[in-house]
Amino acid sequence: MSFIAVSKEYLSRLGVTYECIQHAPVKSAYDIAEKANIPLSQLAISVLLADEQGSMLVTLPAQQGLDFEALNLQLNRQASLAPSGHYRTHLKSFPATLLPPWHHLYRLPLIVEQALCEQEHVYLPSGSDTVSFKLSQAEFQRLIQGSSKARFGRVPQHVLIEEAEAVEPGERERLAAPARAKLREKLDGGGEELPVLPELASELLALKALEDRDPVDVAQVIEQDPVVSGLILSYAGSALFAYQGKLVSVKEAIYHVLGVDNALDIAIGAAVGRAFEGERDGPLGLRKLWREALFSAALMQQLAARMPRELRPHMGTAYLAGLFHNIGYLLLASRFPGEHALFNSVLSNDPEACLLEVEARALDVSHTELGLELLRQWRLAPVFQAVAAHHHDSGYTGEHALYVHLCQISDSLMQGQGMGDAPSASVDVRLLQQYGLTEDDLAEALEAVLQVSEALEAMANRIAA
Repeated sequence: MSFIAVSKEYLSRLGVTYECIQHAPVKSAYDIAEKANIPLSQLAISVLLADEQGSMLVTLPAQQGLDFEALNLQLNRQASLAPSGHYRTHLKSFPATLLPPWHHLYRLPLIVEQALCEQEHVYLPSGSDTVSFKLSQAEFQRLIQGSSKARFGRVPQHVLIEEAEAVEPGERERLAAPARAKLREKLDGGGEELPVLPELASELLALKALEDRDPVDVAQVIEQDPVVSGLILSYAGSALFAYQGKLVSVKEAIYHVLGVDNALDIAIGAAVGRAFEGERDGPLGLRKLWREALFSAALMQQLAARMPRELRPHMGTAYLAGLFHNIGYLLLASRFPGEHALFNSVLSNDPEACLLEVEARALDVSHTELGLELLRQWRLAPVFQAVAAHHHDSGYTGEHALYVHLCQISDSLMQGQGMGDAPSASVDVRLLQQYGLTEDDLAEALEAVLQVSEALEAMANRIAA
């Protein structure tokens, strides 16, 4: 029996009256709002949660994100997103991305966000990608009879801003401030602590700040850590440098291949990886995040090398800017496992979804704000803070615009390879003209990095281990 047939039979058995809404095929419940012109506040999405007490279904408006802390506090539970195996066990094969709240059919307890009970109409996925249901509030109450109600949804800041009748200069900052204040309160006030910059990374950054660096001293510091040393040797021996000899020490890698700056940059990235923990797999798992960070770092360095000499940025700074620009996602994975799990689950179920759009729906604070907050507290150079904060700001003209724009070019090239969070794979032609880059330069830089993609992946796996 088809999903739509099962759903109609279920509603009929409960005596619920509904209207069928036909729309173009969708991949997820969020797409229904766009295809059928439905307010997100009236569209119900459902998520399966689980803990030691068992599984439960949670239903909330598509406009809101799920506040795990608030939900668990009210229910006295420790629920998080259920493993994928639970979906197959409990949900009668209904697709996770178009899951209707048929709690009696699934034989699961249902928790409903109170905001849905305040709407005149509620729209529900049916399980079918071309049909949804419209219910009056009275019929919705009949449907959810026997459920519990609570306040556990939160409206992302971008929604509050978009719904403001007029956003005057400074208003966006004012509206975004409460979310950032909440983040800082959670980070600084005993909720979650920011990761501490690892001691080795601090020592390497101090060496990088010196004008006169002794390669022997740099090698000795790096060799304190066998993992970082191994990464240095692996990278130096990769096809990117085409070194024909056999490297047996960090000192040799520095003298014969990398140079002091390159070695420091790679070692700093590897050392910073020690600050983060969390899920290693998935669309936003640590392995993938580090792979893309290393790819971005190498690509920005290759792009910088092809710029005219008079415009060319510092190569090491370009590398680290690429490495750190999405560090907010690493912080999310490491310190906000509930939000990260929700984010990861949505992307797992809808691989074609735009990362930035999913982020806006799922989080109160963007990865750019998270990254900026972390780099500020680590007191890393303002150039890295600027790139982390503004790499999605096409109109950025601040002091470090060169590195921000170089990151935007790199991100677009990565998007063409199915990586990163750029909204488009199209490179802004104006940026190419501004920095003296050609389409051939882009192709050559990308090809150079693709040739060492296996080495970068191996490095990412070791950093994320």
